[in-house]
Amino acid sequence: FFRIFFVMDFLGSLRSSMDAPFDLGKLTNFSNLDLKAQRHLKNVYTTLCGMLALAAAGVAAQIKYQFDSFFSGFAAFGFLFWLAFTPHDPYNADQDKKRLVLLGTFGFLKGATLGPLIHMNLSMHPEVVGVAFAGTAAVFACFSIAAMCAKRRSWLFLIGFLSSAVSLMALLSFVNIFVRSTAFFSLQLYGGLLTFSLYVIYDTQLIIEKASAVAKPDYIRDAMELFIDFAAIFVRILIILMRNSQDKQKRKGESDRQRR
Repeated sequence: FFRIFFVMDFLGSLRSSMDAPFDLGKLTNFSNLDLKAQRHLKNVYTTLCGMLALAAAGVAAQIKYQFDSFFSGFAAFGFLFWLAFTPHDPYNADQDKKRLVLLGTFGFLKGATLGPLIHMNLSMHPEVVGVAFAGTAAVFACFSIAAMCAKRRSWLFLIGFLSSAVSLMALLSFVNIFVRSTAFFSLQLYGGLLTFSLYVIYDTQLIIEKASAVAKPDYIRDAMELFIDFAAIFVRILIILMRNSQDKQKRKGESDRQRR
């Protein structure tokens, strides 16, 4: 299940010194962002929060009604590509409404795709889901703030490495459906976590640059990009925590048997 899931997940994403004194004020100093970029980021993150809420609704719906999550996954890709090929027209309000509907539907279906994974964890390790979400939010926030505080365009060079990494991970995911290698799976898991964490930095800086260069930037597409990053990070952290919990239970069971 996880091997097929990783193939679908990767396909959906194709696209200072330590000794220096720490200054907390730097974390909230966004003076390098002009007013237009700040407003655009506000719209992007507001839309992202709405997508996360719809994804949570999708998870709940899948768990309650038990509909096919693989169908939801393919449908989510369909809406994702439909949105990607629906042009942004800043002077057409109806077009933006249509794109918001497509975006919201994609978010709901993406959540439904994650339903079985989350349901399994809620049944076996209920505490893991909340920890995974909190960890994802922390990782996402830290890398986003790092991108905002860094020198403009300083991380855009990452795109070559990230594109190659995603292509490699997608290939490994496909091969591992047949090979079933634990080493390949771990590489996909931890390599994917690093790749999508770096994508948060790249996407955030790219959003800032587009906001400064374009008269009316596309907050819908930018929110979609960050949502894909967030979902990919969440899945990997959740699986890592789940595997750790299973290992602990296994060791505890072996220890109990030895005592007997």
